[in-house]
Amino acid sequence: MLAGMDTPHKQGGTVRLTVLDLRAPPVPPQMLSAFLSDDERKRAARFHFPHLQENFRNGRGMLRNVLSAACSVPAAQLRFTYSDKGKPSLPDFPHLEFNVSHSGDLWACAVSESSVLGLDIERIRPMPDCDAIALRFFAPSEREALNTFAEEDKAAAFFRCWTRKEAYIKALGDGLSRDLSSFTVSCADEEFSTVRDLVTFESWHLQSFAPAPGYAGAVTTPDIATLLREPS
Repeated sequence: MLAGMDTPHKQGGTVRLTVLDLRAPPVPPQMLSAFLSDDERKRAARFHFPHLQENFRNGRGMLRNVLSAACSVPAAQLRFTYSDKGKPSLPDFPHLEFNVSHSGDLWACAVSESSVLGLDIERIRPMPDCDAIALRFFAPSEREALNTFAEEDKAAAFFRCWTRKEAYIKALGDGLSRDLSSFTVSCADEEFSTVRDLVTFESWHLQSFAPAPGYAGAVTTPDIATLLREPS
């Protein structure tokens, strides 16, 4: 057994989770657009289709709106910096951790004042090539676990595994530089599970959730966190 794999988790802080449909945000789109910086407006304009431009503006505006509430700073005044792998942060509020994910028109944001975190959501959809994708990106134990599911349950199991792996990668801030088979997660339909890192021998906590019917989602933190879903 690898050292450190079964070290008990201690209780961590609180992660606040916001999930919404970008087509109907709780804040008027005109207000969300007014929050954006010139650079963010230019980024929105690079999308070819108008609905993707609107989704970007609404998602970025909602991120500013959520972080504004956490920082007690006007949304338009928040200043972002980015790591060399593209992970955003607020240099004026280094204690605040946040992560964003979107799939289709669904958008999610997780915020914590006490813990590094990662978040991912995915729409569950037919995956005729899921075995080929698993062979390329999953660890052997994950592929074996995936193959135990009946065909009608396999897509949901695949996306449970995928969101858990993506959440961990995003927490580390490694982007695509980290081999997805260098750590393992569960494919099982369970709320709480664990990341087992085969390189660092660290063990992180995972909490899965359903962002909306037909979607899978996961949040990862170094220690057990209380996940509070905000009304949207």
